[in-house]
Amino acid sequence: QAAQKYEDAVEQGDAPVMVAKNEDGSFTASLGSLKPGEQATVELSYAQVLNFEQGRVRLVVPTTIAPRYGDAVADGGLLPHHAAPANLLVEHAFGLELTISGALARAQLSCPSHQVTQQHGADEVRLATGGPAWLDRDFVVVMEGLEGRSLAVAGPDPAAGEGRCAMIASFCPKKVQRPEPALSLKILVDCSGSMSGDSIHQARVALSALAASLKLGDRFTFSRFGTTQQLVLSPTSASDQGRQLLTVAIHLTEAEMGGTEMGAAFDHVFDLRFPDAPDAPQADVLVITDGAVWGVQNILERTLRSGHRIYALGVGSAPAASLLSELAEETGGACEFATPNEDMVAAMRRLMTRMRSASVVQTSMTVDPPPLWHSPLPRRITDDETVHVQLRLPARPSAAPLLRIDDEESTRPEITWLPDDLVARIVAARQVGYTADQASAAAIAEHYQLVTEHTNLLLVFQRPESEKTDGMPALRQVQPMVAAGAGGFGRVQALSGTRTGTDSVPVFAPAHLAMRVDPSASVWRKARARVDALASSGMEEIDIPAFLRRQDNVQNRSESAPAPRMRFGVASRARGAAGLASPADAAVSAKQVAHEIVRAFNGAVQPGLSFRQVLRTVTERALDPQSVAVVARAKDHVGSLIKAWACFLMWVHQLNVPEARLSDAALALVEEQVKQLDILERESAMGEFDAMAA
Repeated sequence: QAAQKYEDAVEQGDAPVMVAKNEDGSFTASLGSLKPGEQATVELSYAQVLNFEQGRVRLVVPTTIAPRYGDAVADGGLLPHHAAPANLLVEHAFGLELTISGALARAQLSCPSHQVTQQHGADEVRLATGGPAWLDRDFVVVMEGLEGRSLAVAGPDPAAGEGRCAMIASFCPKKVQRPEPALSLKILVDCSGSMSGDSIHQARVALSALAASLKLGDRFTFSRFGTTQQLVLSPTSASDQGRQLLTVAIHLTEAEMGGTEMGAAFDHVFDLRFPDAPDAPQADVLVITDGAVWGVQNILERTLRSGHRIYALGVGSAPAASLLSELAEETGGACEFATPNEDMVAAMRRLMTRMRSASVVQTSMTVDPPPLWHSPLPRRITDDETVHVQLRLPARPSAAPLLRIDDEESTRPEITWLPDDLVARIVAARQVGYTADQASAAAIAEHYQLVTEHTNLLLVFQRPESEKTDGMPALRQVQPMVAAGAGGFGRVQALSGTRTGTDSVPVFAPAHLAMRVDPSASVWRKARARVDALASSGMEEIDIPAFLRRQDNVQNRSESAPAPRMRFGVASRARGAAGLASPADAAVSAKQVAHEIVRAFNGAVQPGLSFRQVLRTVTERALDPQSVAVVARAKDHVGSLIKAWACFLMWVHQLNVPEARLSDAALALVEEQVKQLDILERESAMGEFDAMAA
C-alpha cells in the first residue's frame, strides 16, 4: 500500500519520501521527483538498546554495506532499484559528534575505527571526528571498565491506552561458580575472496588464540569454506598433538576459496558427528566471517532446524552484523565483532568465556501489576552479561520486576521514568519480532508508527500545481563506498587511538589514499577468487582494476559509438533517393519499433516492480524525438505521461501480433493503469496511435 501511494505521488508530480526495511535488516530510503537544482535533507531517528558484556559496552554506527556474495534481488529480497552496488571510485565524507552521559561517561573510552577528539563536561563526554572521515567503515566506540548493574527504564504507552506504560528491565545476574563443561566445538572459517587482506589476518589471529585456550577434554573439528567446503580436521581431541595440528591448519588458512556459499557450509558442519555421540548433532559452532552474503533468511532457517548453537566472530571494517547477531540470538549462542584495529585475541577470549560459562537455567519474573505482554525470559544465561526483558503494563508499577534464576533472586533495578513514548515504541518493535502472525505484527507496527518488514514510512511533499513534475523522474542511486580493506583491496591504517582535548586532528587522506595497497593482495593474482567481492564494482574476471588499465585513445566512448536509437514514425530502412521513406515504409517501421518497445517492456518486468519502474527501464533508451512526440500528444488526452505510455502498450498488444503481445505479468501492470481512465480518454489516446500507423 505504501509503495503504491509512493508511485501515485510521483505520477502526480509531488515529491514523496519512503523508507523501507529490507530482508537483511538494512533500510532503503527513496526520494521521488527531486527537481534540478533542488535540495532535500533526509533526517532519520532511531533508538537501540545497548548490551553490557563482560565489563564493556560496544556502540556501532554503521556507515556502509560491504559487497556481498549472491544476488541482492533473487537471494536478498531487495527490489532491483534498491540494490545499489558499492563503487570503488565514489567518496562520501562525513562528520560525527557523540555525547556519552551518565555512568557510561565514566568508562574508559576508545575508538578503534577513527581518530576522534574528546571533551569532558560535568557528567558527559563529547566525542567528535577530528577531521574529514569517510563512509567506508563502521564507526565504533568501546566503553570499558564498567561494572554491571541492573536497571529499568519506563515511560507512558498512550498508543495502548490511558494510564498504560512500557518498560525495559535490564538485569545483571550474579556470577555463579559452576564447573566448566568440556567443549564440543565445530570451527568454521570463511576463506572466500571477500575475506582477503585484513579479514583473513584477523581470522588467523583469533584462531591462534582459540587454539591456545582449548583444554584437555575439549574436542573440535576444523572446516573452511568458500564456493565449496573443506573438512581440514575431522573430530580431534584437544591434546598437545591436536592443538599442534590445529596450529598448522591455521597457518595454512588463506582466503582463496572463491565465493561465499555460507548456507552449504553450515549444512556441512551440521552433518559432522563426534564418534562417541553419533546420534547427538547438537554442538557449538564457531564461525569466523565477514557475513558478506545475501539470503539471510534461508541461512537462519537451516540453522534453527539443526539444533546447533552459533557463536559468531564478525571481522572486517563493515561486517554484516544483522545476520550474525540473529544467528547467535536465535540459537542461544553469542556474537562478537572486531574491526581490523581491535584486539582479536581479547575478542576470541570473550567468546570462549561465553561458551564455557553459558548455562541452561530456570527463570521466572514477578511484577505488579501483571504485564499485558512481556518478551520471553532467557533459557540460557552467561556470566557478567545483561538480560533484557521488555514489558507492556496496564498501569505504572510501584517497583521494577524481580527476576529469579534457578530460585535465586537478582537485584531489583531502580526505575528511570521518561516522559515520552520512546520506551513504548522500542517495546513495540520487540513485540513485532516475536509476533508470528503477519497481520497482527503489521497492525502493531502501524499502530506505533514503526518501520518494519511489514510497514514502510511514507512522507509526501505536495507541490503547488505550477511546480509539479511530469511524473517520470530518472533513477539516481547513491552508491556506497566499498568497505575499507574489503576483499583484500588495501589494508586499513592503524590508528594512534583517541585524542583528548579540543584541537581537531586529521583522520585520513581522501578515500582512495586511506588504504595502503598491499602489493601481494590477491586482487592482482587470483581474479576468480575475488569475484564475490568485486563483481558489484564492475571488476569481475579481471586481474587489474579498470582505472589502472590502459584506456582507448577516445575522449568519450559514448561519442564515438552512440547507443542504438529506437525509432518509430521515421523509416530506418529502404530510403528513397532523397533519403526519405515512403509513407508505407514509415508505417511498417512504426509498427516494428512499437513491437520492439513491447518486447523490451516484457523483458523488464520483475516481481515487485511497479509500472512506472518498468517503464523507466524502457524509456531510458535513446528514443527518437518523434517517438516521444506521439506519446506526448496522447498525454494531452489522458492527463498523464505514464497513462499515455500504458495506452500505447495496450494499443500494440491489441494489434494481436504474436511476437508483440504483452506477457501476462506485463499486461496486468498495463491494465492497472488503463482501467483508471474513462472510455473517452482511452479512445482519444488510441486515436493518436491509429493515426501514426496510418
